[in-house]
Amino acid sequence: MSHPSKKSKLLEADEYLRSQEVKKPRVDCQEEESEACCLSKLPEGLWYEVAKRLERYDQLAFSMTCTKFQKALSVAVPKEERTCTNLTRKVLHAKSPNFTPAWYVWVADTFLSANADTAPYSWRAGMPSEKMYKSDLMYVAAFQGSQEAARRLITKGFPLSINEWRCAPRAAAAGGQLGFLEYLKKHDCPFHDFSICASAALGGHVEVLKWLRNELSPFDEYSCESAARAGHLTALQWLRSKGCAWDEDTCNSAAEGGHLELLMWARSQGCDWSSDTCAAAARGGCLRALQWLRSEGCAWNDDTCTWAADRGHLQVLQWAHEQGCEWNENTCAYAAKGGHLECIKWLRSEGCHWDELTCARAAKAGHFELLKWSRRNGCPWDSRATACAAYGGHLHILKWLRSEGCEWTSHVCKYATKSKHSHILKWARNQDPPCPWEEDDTSASSGSRSPQQSSSQVRKSSNGRQEAATPPGDNPWDDTSDLFSENR
Repeated sequence: MSHPSKKSKLLEADEYLRSQEVKKPRVDCQEEESEACCLSKLPEGLWYEVAKRLERYDQLAFSMTCTKFQKALSVAVPKEERTCTNLTRKVLHAKSPNFTPAWYVWVADTFLSANADTAPYSWRAGMPSEKMYKSDLMYVAAFQGSQEAARRLITKGFPLSINEWRCAPRAAAAGGQLGFLEYLKKHDCPFHDFSICASAALGGHVEVLKWLRNELSPFDEYSCESAARAGHLTALQWLRSKGCAWDEDTCNSAAEGGHLELLMWARSQGCDWSSDTCAAAARGGCLRALQWLRSEGCAWNDDTCTWAADRGHLQVLQWAHEQGCEWNENTCAYAAKGGHLECIKWLRSEGCHWDELTCARAAKAGHFELLKWSRRNGCPWDSRATACAAYGGHLHILKWLRSEGCEWTSHVCKYATKSKHSHILKWARNQDPPCPWEEDDTSASSGSRSPQQSSSQVRKSSNGRQEAATPPGDNPWDDTSDLFSENR
């Protein structure tokens, strides 16, 4: 009896397979329901662990999947983070996103702002935005280098040239995405904006910088400052070798970031510095940088102590004071703004003066315990404290201030209106006697400046803090140029 050969067996198998009809798998609803049931029976603790390990980028999508996942996220993640997809530049540079093209479509269909075409970049603000704009999505797609995501966004009406070509090329440069830059070039993207090279420098992408310079993309002092801010010495050295200008902001940013090696190199090459450089080191809490700056003879002034107090860097503050650095009443006021009670206690124990702005800044920022401690220890206050509590939306603080006899004026109603805290305005006007108001303030003041905040009276110092252009006068509101601004 003959046996079929191996070859004939293979031929028979091949013929059999070709004879079979290829059928599309049928969706079994009962099977799906069974799988869902099994999923729901998994222990809740497991989903908590999953939620804790999610990337910040993915938390919102996870929470929207089902109520079980939403509950898991609410347990595992702090409230202020759980429904926030942070797309600010700081977060993107720390960990580049890896979204699928479908994610971009989902976000565009679900969260896009109605004013998406004209709204500003939320990523430029340095903090998460409550809205999502076309420029946000195109920026992230370019930063990630996803050409497919960009193509899908284009089909949904997101032009590559959004914001006059100021979005996609910056993002691709910041993310080090040479391939995406080539893609933009094929679509006739101009590279004439100075911020494109600066974005590449911020990411430390020397190869991108070389490519951009070959495309005649310009650079300036901001490129060097950007490289210094992120501590990219190699990028800074390359920029300087190509003749890129720099100024004291290069040293300032290096000092604030604690990039001592870069700072030392910049100084060895003749880069300028000033008293703002010491203030920047204090602002960043970089004691080693501050100590080196002083050992090299860099000047300083009371801004050094004020910035250390503002950010709560007590060790820096103590060292600066021991070395004879000046301070004044603003030092306590800015410690109060930051809610740094230990700093205030130490400052007062060392005889640092304070004034009414300490209470005002604590009230504005909602630092109730610090405010009460300050009052118990004799800190003066005036009507700016109640106005600041209203501006910050802190009704419990405003009630306490009034119960303790702190005066109020029409500024309470004015700044409650300006900051859109209608509950503050309602409570203030319902008191007996009611808080005074001026009709003009409460009807059209939402975009107004504070009493002394006209453009001619406010300047911005090189370290970024707003300052009064003229010395304060007898009016207690004269030295509050930045008290009712969003920045400070």
